[in-house]
Amino acid sequence: MPTQELPGESGNPRDPFVSPFYAGLAGLPPLYIQAGSDETLLDNSRLFADRARQAGADVRIGLFLRQQHTFQMAWADRRTPTRRCGGRPTWVI
Repeated sequence: MPTQELPGESGNPRDPFVSPFYAGLAGLPPLYIQAGSDETLLDNSRLFADRARQAGADVRIGLFLRQQHTFQMAWADRRTPTRRCGGRPTWVI
């Protein structure tokens, strides 16, 4: 999808409404990022977590082995119990 079709008035790929990598991350609440080990965006998840930590956020990453992008959407079809997906982490409560 061309960047011009993404949200943001300018269509600029560095617009924070297009990509959170270019947003100010100061003041974020605790973050819990889930990613699969075969995730297309695994490196981006790690990079975003590092940037958020540098901005002062408490960040945890749940890495799920042999899972691909959007694996959580199909979790109900898996034999692994749903609780393995992480649910709401207790450190956020």
